[in-house]
Amino acid sequence: MSRYRWFLPLSLAVLLLLVGGRALAQEGASLSIDPASQTVGLENGAFEVRVLVDDVVTPEGLGGYTLVMSYNPDVVHAVSVSDSGFVASTENAVVCPASGIDNDAGQLASLCFTIPIFSQPGPQTSEPRVLATIRFTPIAEGTSILDISGTTITDPQGNGLLATTSNGEVTVEQGSVDVSPAPNETLPTPDVGAGDLAPPASGGGVERRSAHVAASIALGVAGFGMIVLVIATLAVYRGRVRGSP
Repeated sequence: MSRYRWFLPLSLAVLLLLVGGRALAQEGASLSIDPASQTVGLENGAFEVRVLVDDVVTPEGLGGYTLVMSYNPDVVHAVSVSDSGFVASTENAVVCPASGIDNDAGQLASLCFTIPIFSQPGPQTSEPRVLATIRFTPIAEGTSILDISGTTITDPQGNGLLATTSNGEVTVEQGSVDVSPAPNETLPTPDVGAGDLAPPASGGGVERRSAHVAASIALGVAGFGMIVLVIATLAVYRGRVRGSP
């Protein structure tokens, strides 16, 4: 068992506490999994699902999200989480300082937010847009719910936007299954190289991957702390400038 096992659940818990603020009412915002249901073959190797956002119509627009997903680790393991860049599409300064994957518990989390100083309205949408892509690798036959009920979205100032969530489902079957995209699938996706879809190595690579994830999360959380410190310092400076004669 990896000596970093304790760090991953702790890091996931930290991510859940980083975003706060009051909730702003809006009509009909939603978060969902694409595809909502799919079947993959145990021998197909890694596959991906996408988290979509739809109907963000407040004047402030979208400023960030905290992605939280639970899955059955006896059926699938998460490999990576990638931001699509949609939140930053209005050229606000957006950072994604940390993400974490715990395949022992079957949980992952990722955080992206707009730095609120000098920010402008974020993107709006009345059609599904990709927020993030998650890559999984099949582990054994069975079905796993991809539960995103804990996922939240915010405006550029960090205020929560009300949104419903719809979970997804993946079934793993023995052998190889055709998992080609549907012909009418036109949603934008991050630019992914074919080599990125290779399944993780076995054996000693698990320990190295756990060390890498733990180090990445530590650096991300540290970076977030530095960003908060810079924001606070700028706010104090601006207050002093306004108050000076």
